[in-house]
Amino acid sequence: MQSTFRWVLCNCFLKYILDGVSPARKGRQTKAFRLMNFKSDATESDSSLDENEELQEGEVAAERQSFLESEARRRQVVPRAALLGVFVGLLAVTFRMALESVDRARTLEFAHWQTLGWLGFVLCVLWSALGAGAGVYLVKKFAPEAGGSGVPHLKGVLLGLNTLRPVRIIVVKFLGGLLALGSGLVMGREGPTLQMGGSLGALAARFLGSDTRSRQILIAAGAAAGLSAAFNAPLAGLIFVLEEVQRDFDPAMFAAAMMASLVADVIGRLISGSAPAFSVEIAPTSLVALIAYAVLGIGCGLAGVAFNRALMWGSNQEARWQKLPIPVLGLVIGAIIGGIGFFAPQFLSAGHGMTEALFSLGESPSLVAAAKHLLWLIPLLFALRFAMTIGSYSTGAAGGFFAPILALGAQLGLFVAVSTQLVAPGLLIHPQNFAVVGMAALFAASVRAPLTSIVLIIEMTNGYTLILPLLTACLCAYGTADALNDLPIYEALLERDLERQLHQEKVLAL
Repeated sequence: MQSTFRWVLCNCFLKYILDGVSPARKGRQTKAFRLMNFKSDATESDSSLDENEELQEGEVAAERQSFLESEARRRQVVPRAALLGVFVGLLAVTFRMALESVDRARTLEFAHWQTLGWLGFVLCVLWSALGAGAGVYLVKKFAPEAGGSGVPHLKGVLLGLNTLRPVRIIVVKFLGGLLALGSGLVMGREGPTLQMGGSLGALAARFLGSDTRSRQILIAAGAAAGLSAAFNAPLAGLIFVLEEVQRDFDPAMFAAAMMASLVADVIGRLISGSAPAFSVEIAPTSLVALIAYAVLGIGCGLAGVAFNRALMWGSNQEARWQKLPIPVLGLVIGAIIGGIGFFAPQFLSAGHGMTEALFSLGESPSLVAAAKHLLWLIPLLFALRFAMTIGSYSTGAAGGFFAPILALGAQLGLFVAVSTQLVAPGLLIHPQNFAVVGMAALFAASVRAPLTSIVLIIEMTNGYTLILPLLTACLCAYGTADALNDLPIYEALLERDLERQLHQEKVLAL
């Protein structure tokens, strides 16, 4: 009786595990579950023993063959992934340095034009309008799939739902990104770098004569290398591809993505330096403050849902503003961005400098005390950057929303920290810590990739001591967004793109 109970308990436990694993592993573990059932049946009938043994031997042989094939592919693709990492790292560094040069030029010109009055205002508007319009025209005319971040398109490629034109995407994404981001549009370079990295992986697979599976692996590895080099975050690049883009923990995929991320990060650090993306002084955190971090997570969850829905609304191809002639929307949004830049140039582009300023504000007790009297300003600044991000992405220019989301999350974190100090002045609160955690929490709510969010922010800030606040806030943000039945942003964008493609194919077939 006791042995029968253990057998039933074992079966139930195994079935529970099978319900939560990935499809690839689930197939293999289902076989093991079936073998257990066959083994139990064999004890009741001696006549079926031989059949079960033969079945077991066949299953073991199939598993062994699958393992050998996977190992052979891993040994083949890992050296190729290392070589791919070199080229992706060089491309990412070149793109970053070119953008930094354009940003410096824009900053200097805007600072000079601010002294010219209305003439300077017109010049700022023209700079941003013409740059954004040219960037949008280049994308729409030559490679529409290069618009936006490129992550949904790359996901579709790996699922076999989209085609990939690697050379065209690399050229258009690079030049279009320079024009759009250089104009001051509130977009980031990380998504474009990721898509260009995946495109380089497709080129490598073509030149090396790789089969379909190896091509998928190299595309995913190139994407991981692109994100790694963009943020100086090799673990985040690896985890993002496995958690969000490919969702495949095959040993060959894991090893190739890890190798490409590592090599690309080393190349980036050799050329650009090894400093983390953000310079911030992380302070010790008390356990009591975890309550405030949970509140921050819930707030970021709500903001993430609002961000996703606003982004989907702004980029909806059926909207009236999307039916304007190709460069018009880019010209209009660019002109608005340029006008804002005349009065507040630090508000333009991805927002790295603004995020650094928020960290500095959080580290200074005197500035935090002053911020308590101007607390109402933070929601206004958040709303302005929020609208600028949605407007910029709606143009369809080559740029992502990785960095803008991080900037918005830092503002939310600072707001919650200062508010908590007003409500509970005796609680030890470090606003810069909240700004860092807010970045991860908002990203987790929007993309629904909490592990990537935590690892990314840790690598970008060296905030290893913030692991408990990060876990608390990201879990609350993830749960809040999930409870509101909001789709992860990349899945929602991919789903809409596929529906639009299907509709176009039906129209052409008529």
